[in-house]
Amino acid sequence: MFEKNAGGVDRLVRAAAGTSLLAAGAALCATRRRPTGALAAVAGLILLGTAVAGWCPIYKTLGISTAD
Repeated sequence: MFEKNAGGVDRLVRAAAGTSLLAAGAALCATRRRPTGALAAVAGLILLGTAVAGWCPIYKTLGISTAD
């Protein structure tokens, strides 16, 4: 469906950052900082999604590719 434009190292960094943001968002939501936590969790989910898919819409728009 989409041509992959995110390479191995890029996807690994996205997955690590996404996991961290998702965990931080969950922790912030648990301490009643819901808006900040929700934003962090959504950003984490977006990063995890692009890591799994190997495709980034921003890269597509800018004509960038880190794929091997």
